Amino acid sequence: MPPDFEAELLDSGPLKEGTLLAWRLSRFGFTFNWSARIEKVIPAELVTINQTVGLFDEWILSQSISPHGQNHSLLTDNIEYRLPMGLAGALADDLFVKKEML
Repeated sequence: MPPDFEAELLDSGPLKEGTLLAWRLSRFGFTFNWSARIEKVIPAELVTINQTVGLFDEWILSQSISPHGQNHSLLTDNIEYRLPMGLAGALADDLFVKKEML
């Protein structure tokens, strides 16, 4: 999450399939609620989280865990998302959002 975001955790639970997570996020003076559900958990391999309430038409985070040398692991985040509002959303993605996702 970019450092200029303010985040308040509203709800969480165990790291298991079906758990709902909720935050209140603020940035640039704009506050919104964001919620997601843990969809898939493969211990020590993969966690997949899907947005249920938020600014995106679709937002999926896949976190994969792989060995990375002796006694180390590598956590890799992959975010798939789609903005609302058709062409205007695609323009906003090109101008602002993509660089935030890197």
